[in-house]
Formats: sequence, C-alpha cells, structure tokens
Amino acid sequence: MDETPEPRTRIRTIVVFSMFFAVLGAVVVFAYFATFSRPLTTIILVRHAEKNIEPNNPDPDLSPAGQARAQELVRMFWRIVWS
Repeated sequence: MDETPEPRTRIRTIVVFSMFFAVLGAVVVFAYFATFSRPLTTIILVRHAEKNIEPNNPDPDLSPAGQARAQELVRMFWRIVWS
C-alpha cells in the first residue's frame, strides 16, 4: 500500500527535469553573453634557462647567451605587449 501513484510521479519528474533544463539554459545563455562584456586577456609566460652556473649564488645572472635570448624575447613580444 506504500506505492506512489504512477501519474503523480511522472508529472513530478517532468516538472523537475523541466526546471533543471530551464536553469541550465539560463546559465548557458548568461555565460555566452558574459564573455562579450570583457576584453580578452592573454598571458604569456616565458622562461629562459641560460644562466651562469654559480653554486654559491641562489640568484645567478644570465649568461651572454641568456642575455641574447632575453633581448630576442623582448623584440618578439614588444608589439604584442603594447598593442
């Protein structure tokens, strides 16, 4: 006698899933339009490893090859950073 009537359970399931899809649709629409309100930001991380090997110095200077690489990176990314 503890059985739930079939039509009532079916209607409840339809209502719950309808509400779920309505909320999901609202979230998708909001996310779609929220992307247009902000400018796109690009972050470029660069690591160059040409440094002088000095065992007692925790922060060694760049080697001449490292300095050349750093200057080349500045030349490559100068327009991107300031555009």
